[in-house]
Amino acid sequence: MAGSVPYNIAILYYTQTGQLKMLAEKVSEGFSGDCRVDFIEIIAVKQFPFPWNTIEFFDAMPGCVLEEGSEIRLSGYEEGKHYDLVILAYQPWFLHPSLPITGFLQSKWADKLLKDVKVITLTGARNMWLNALEKIKRDLHKFGSEHVGNIAFVDSSPNLISTLTVIRWAFKGRKEASGLLPEAGVQVAEINRGPLFGKLIASALQEGKWQTLQQELVKAGAVKLKPGLILLEETAIGQFKMWARKIKAKGERGSPARRPLVRLFKNILIVGIFILSPIKFVVSKIQAMLNRKRLVAAAKYFQSVNYEENKFS
Repeated sequence: MAGSVPYNIAILYYTQTGQLKMLAEKVSEGFSGDCRVDFIEIIAVKQFPFPWNTIEFFDAMPGCVLEEGSEIRLSGYEEGKHYDLVILAYQPWFLHPSLPITGFLQSKWADKLLKDVKVITLTGARNMWLNALEKIKRDLHKFGSEHVGNIAFVDSSPNLISTLTVIRWAFKGRKEASGLLPEAGVQVAEINRGPLFGKLIASALQEGKWQTLQQELVKAGAVKLKPGLILLEETAIGQFKMWARKIKAKGERGSPARRPLVRLFKNILIVGIFILSPIKFVVSKIQAMLNRKRLVAAAKYFQSVNYEENKFS
């Protein structure tokens, strides 16, 4: 049997909009009465704006990609308390963990909360979360954590539609539907799967049967993956790294000296999304067919909680 009754579960999260906490709360609705849950909030000491200013948003990219992190503190953390399970709820920024999540993983609290503990990762993302998860897997491996499950809540809207809605949300603070665009974020139907995932987690916790948990979560719809997105992430990561190094060379985040490059990166990215996306979509379809065997194997890997070093270089 894993742990003792009652079972102590910590849900660690960082959120700007509240969506990620809501997703974690929805999952926790499926926990049984013998599960005691502590929500521990990761708070950036220097707050990030929301809604974002466009320059501040894109200026955060190098720090995310180069994994600089940001100084954090915890709210709701009880020093020395033992947890039978930790759920780490994170959000990708620029295909990497958000700056506060990276800051947490680099902090003294990460070692205290994650060392030799069973961990489930949970993300709320637009559609690309693979590389961000790989970075977290790497750190869990370093801490000696046992990564027993992963849940990925994603926006199921078409790529361009979800891009427009997340831009409206991030820069105008408007999540609700407007004009021809739907509500931003993860769809209600996906969110409502949360309690089912929670029941599967609680059952694994009570019975100590962790080996099959991820397979059961995948069957329940916890990880839906479009193989074509693997190719898009692979391409984008290389570009982000190149731009991150160039911008970083001009100074630290917020430095006026790097703003021209930040603006150039922003403009190129926007062109890539809205003008070149249809071309990339067709190309990715062709590449997916040509690389079908590799992508099937990659999709199977990303639906699991296995870890291989340098999956994304």
